[in-house]
Amino acid sequence: MFRCEAYSKSQNVKSEDTFLTVTRDGVSKPIVRVFQSQNITEQSSVVLKCEVASGSLPINYMWHRKASKAEKAKKLKHYEQTLVLNPKVEEDNGLFFCKVSNNFSTEKSNLVEIPLSGSATSSVETTLSTSNNTSATRIPWLVITSTSAVVLFIVCVILTTIRMVKKWMK
Repeated sequence: MFRCEAYSKSQNVKSEDTFLTVTRDGVSKPIVRVFQSQNITEQSSVVLKCEVASGSLPINYMWHRKASKAEKAKKLKHYEQTLVLNPKVEEDNGLFFCKVSNNFSTEKSNLVEIPLSGSATSSVETTLSTSNNTSATRIPWLVITSTSAVVLFIVCVILTTIRMVKKWMK
């Protein structure tokens, strides 16, 4: 709880109480969005984007690939939220998933298949799976509350300075 008080001979000012809450949220289960043309051909590229609905920052991303469902996943040396694939390259075909992590948890997405042929369809999860049904554009409350605390602090400094100047001028 934060409160600011400033005093002068003629005035006494108190701010309202402000509560600062620091949250430590693990990451929600990520989903992979596929951005591509209608049919995947040898000339088209496919962009995979790993998205989470919630989680305390910083969030780390890691992509994995399986050549087949029976094969063990291999880490790709790609640590960005998006992954660009070219299906004409053999290594850019197969089953992909992303792992996300922060200081509190690690989660992985469902598999997404990137076929070479335009006849097969990608298996993409289309709904967010979160425990508290928050939207994907969640406002980071830590930023809002810490910003409020900083603003309150600045107001206190200004009021104290005014008090000191008035006292000095007398």
